[in-house]
Amino acid sequence: MRIGIYFTAGHNNGGVYQYSLGFLEALAKNNLNEYVIISTSPDIPDKYLHDSRFEIINLASASQAKFEKTRTFFANVVGKYLGIVMSLLYRAGLFALVNLAMRYTQRSVIKTIADAHLDLLILPAGTDISYLVKVQTIVAVHDLQHRLNPQFKEVSYGGRWQYRENYYSRTCAKSVRILVDSEVGKVDVLSCYPTTDPTKVVILPFLPPPYLEPNVPVSFINLTLKKYHITTPYIYYPAHFWSHKNHLTLIKALEILHRQQIEITLVLTGSKDVDFSTYDEIMDYAKSKKIDKYVKFLGYVESREVSALYKGALALTMPTAFGPTNIPVLEAWTIGTPVIYSDIRGCRQQLGDAGLLADPNDPSAWANCIREILDNPKLATKLISLGKKRVSRWTMKEFADSVDHMLQTLS
Repeated sequence: MRIGIYFTAGHNNGGVYQYSLGFLEALAKNNLNEYVIISTSPDIPDKYLHDSRFEIINLASASQAKFEKTRTFFANVVGKYLGIVMSLLYRAGLFALVNLAMRYTQRSVIKTIADAHLDLLILPAGTDISYLVKVQTIVAVHDLQHRLNPQFKEVSYGGRWQYRENYYSRTCAKSVRILVDSEVGKVDVLSCYPTTDPTKVVILPFLPPPYLEPNVPVSFINLTLKKYHITTPYIYYPAHFWSHKNHLTLIKALEILHRQQIEITLVLTGSKDVDFSTYDEIMDYAKSKKIDKYVKFLGYVESREVSALYKGALALTMPTAFGPTNIPVLEAWTIGTPVIYSDIRGCRQQLGDAGLLADPNDPSAWANCIREILDNPKLATKLISLGKKRVSRWTMKEFADSVDHMLQTLS
């Protein structure tokens, strides 16, 4: 078969980017097909760009990046009014007009894919191309949170709910295979879109990023902490400032611990420049409680520094409202860091016994879990051991074998 992979994710897309890289690695291990990378991303590693097993069609450009940035800014500014239009079109059954607009704006990409004469196109990240092209597609469905948690603006406001619903319903109907991260993810797809053929849904879990350094030297950890003026002990949370990430829960947990004379620092990485960002609210609250000096926001950091921050942390603390699974948990297990995670459906199943669970909206529960790990080194050691065992169950080899088996069923 002649198989294309539509690579759109960049470094700032976090887990989706790592998932996309996993596909490139899996395909590189399989010599039974021809492979074409159709890329709009500037962040594909050189080893794939110079691999003779891949034909490269590069659609990335500075002008396109500028266009995407301008479009995102415009969408955020006029989102309130755009949402009204999108809602009216959706209710009137006229959303096909939006699809026509999508087809027009993406016409050059659609033509490029058609001209590549593919038998199959893999899309590891969500994009409307999945239902606009004629070729058979395999598409990853990473989250259906507009259905499961529509109260969060980042998945429902300004026409986002209607757009996402149109995208997922069409994608699930057209794709020959739908990739999900877990059994819970499969249940969600079949529940939200009950006409979907269950045999099309393939469970292909996330992998921890390959750049992680489990044995990062103590000297480098100390240099990283000194660079960012981080005092120990500290807890770590890598997450963009969206409301569903529940940063405020950790700030309030920090407040509780400080009232108990337990000085803990909270280290945060990710982006504050996202739609409906909660950054100002979070930092204003910390300042009002006079604990802002214990909240360190670092933005994006280098890959090796990520390993150092995990390794030096008392725990990964992740009070997210979204699942079913999340990559930071895999990162913490790989590095050897205890995990405190949201006690919600999906996350609960991902964690198993390899961490502590807490209600994502209960700061007292998080404060108790943090204190439990701080006061009990044997518990921390046990959780690290259980985490390493759990993450070792799914490796790049298993990922590649699953991709290979899936492709064989379609050949």
